[in-house]
Amino acid sequence: MPPLKPRLLPLLRQHYPEARYDGSDPKLIVTFAGPPEVGDLQVWDDGDEATMAIGKLTHVHITAYESLPYDPNISEEEIAKRVTEEVLKFLEGFFAERIVVWTETAKKIASVGSIEAMPVPLPEGDEAFSWKGRLHPKAG
Repeated sequence: MPPLKPRLLPLLRQHYPEARYDGSDPKLIVTFAGPPEVGDLQVWDDGDEATMAIGKLTHVHITAYESLPYDPNISEEEIAKRVTEEVLKFLEGFFAERIVVWTETAKKIASVGSIEAMPVPLPEGDEAFSWKGRLHPKAG
């Protein structure tokens, strides 16, 4: 599988020139400095998928099949194209606070999804975060 980094890096630089692109790790594509409650967001090249580490909260795997059905005949070039599109779509939604992270204390997990999918109100002890930091639970 050809790396995603050569395809994704120019587009990220175009859309997010303020991000850090140090190139010290061949798999690390970009780092976005985040608020203390969230931590930095990093995008990693994992071959046929991208892994997005959302600070100290969780990580997300972005594949070629996020919004399309599995196709065993898809070319490597098409996989790279789809993953690139999905990464850009995720970043746009996360930075616009349409995508959030909520931690479920009882299950010891973190979930990532649209703000509309977040449980309202959040159960006692659970927390929600957007790219800008901690969110206050919505009124039910």
